[in-house]
This record gives sequence, C-alpha cells and structure tokens, in this order.
Amino acid sequence: MTITKAVNHFGFKLSPKNNIWKATQTDADALYTIMDFVEDQHQKQLNDHHLFAKLYIMVYAQYLEKFKATIFDDIPKKELHKLLDKPLDYFIDLFTQRLNESELYSLFDELNIDMSHPALKSETLKDKETQKLQNALNDKVNLNKFTGQIWDREVVIENLELQINNVINLVRNTTH
Repeated sequence: MTITKAVNHFGFKLSPKNNIWKATQTDADALYTIMDFVEDQHQKQLNDHHLFAKLYIMVYAQYLEKFKATIFDDIPKKELHKLLDKPLDYFIDLFTQRLNESELYSLFDELNIDMSHPALKSETLKDKETQKLQNALNDKVNLNKFTGQIWDREVVIENLELQINNVINLVRNTTH
C-alpha cells in the first residue's frame, strides 16, 4: 500500500459522511495535517527533481510509441522501470562502449571503408579495404580506435559528471 492510499483509507474512515471510527475534530485535523504533509512532500520531490521528471516523461512517451501502447498498458511503464532499476555503472559502461564504437565508425569513414556486409562486396574491394585498414592500424591512435580503447571509463565518468553538474547548475540558476 502506498502512503497516499493509506492516508486516503484513513480519510474515508474519518470523513464526517462515514465517520466509522467516531473521530473527533482533533482526529480529523491530525489526518488533514498528515494529508497536507504528504501532498507537500510529493510536490517538493517533484520540484526538486524536475529534470528527472522531464526525462522520465520523454522516455515514457517514447516507450508508449515503441510498444504502440496507451497509458493504460503496463508494458511501457514496466520496461521503463526495469531500465531505471539498472545501476548507474551499467549506463556509464554502455555510454563508454558507444563512444568507442563511434570512434571505430569514424575510422572507417576516414579510410572510406564501405560498411555494407562483406558478402555484398567484390573480392577486389575487400582486399583493397583490408590493405587500407592494415596500413592504418600501424598508427597507435587508429589501432586504439579499432580496438575500442580511445575512451577510458574514468575519463567518461569525469566528463559526464561535469556535464550533468553544469546542467543542474544552469537550470538551478535560471529558475531561481
């Protein structure tokens, strides 16, 4: 049971219409104080985390579209909550991997290597591209791009923390 449901439950039992527990005015005042506190806490939490709220809404909308669902369907919400249950390290590792993959693709672009499936290429083209790649891998930077070792996890963390804190500070300074 959620706090809101629990408070509503007591509100129903103590309401003047029902008054199942023969509540006094002090009992009712106490309950209304708790209800106001819960509402204020929910509003404060939303205000304190409005950047999260924006991203949640945006991703939730994308999941609704992805699953061709409505807000009455549980699957998009469950999938989003599965994502949010994952540890931060998961996202950092995934982001680092994507940065390194991007470096690999940029290397292929620089070398003008066609990214289509090898079965669709002629033997001559495959040999030519293989030779280009072998020559390029003599350079350490290109080798690191090819092996996914350009972006170090610690550097990624440092930069992400800096970017996230900058955004938080920017938003905080523009809203106050």
